[in-house]
Amino acid sequence: MEIRIRAFGDGSEIPKKYTCDGDNVSPEIELNLDPGYYMLLMNDPDAPSGTFTHWIIYNIPGETKILKENIEKKPDLGVIMQGDNDFGHPGYGGPCPPKGHGYHHYHFNLYRTDKIIERLNPESVYSIVDKLQPVAHYMGIYKRD
Repeated sequence: MEIRIRAFGDGSEIPKKYTCDGDNVSPEIELNLDPGYYMLLMNDPDAPSGTFTHWIIYNIPGETKILKENIEKKPDLGVIMQGDNDFGHPGYGGPCPPKGHGYHHYHFNLYRTDKIIERLNPESVYSIVDKLQPVAHYMGIYKRD
């Protein structure tokens, strides 16, 4: 299973377009998955207040090949759902580290859930994720001067 983001390489800098300094849109994500259901969690463990959740997107069917750029910021996308991020809104919230805080690492972890999940928020997502191992991982970095 694999995640690929063409807009930036694994471990490289996230373009401004996908951050609070740009258009703040989700990047296109290519997926290579087995049958089942999946959850993608994007977080920043370098946030001053502790791990900050930027995106919770789940109930992704295994046959999904692409999560398109600029996914609408609403909870219900049909089968696929989005939880509230730590900004307090559903959908993607791009990197926005404090100015002068140096590079933050943004982890995109993919988890296999095997079944449809009820509505999630940042508090409840970790009760599920803590029981699972990521099946794929991608990471980008970003800083604000």
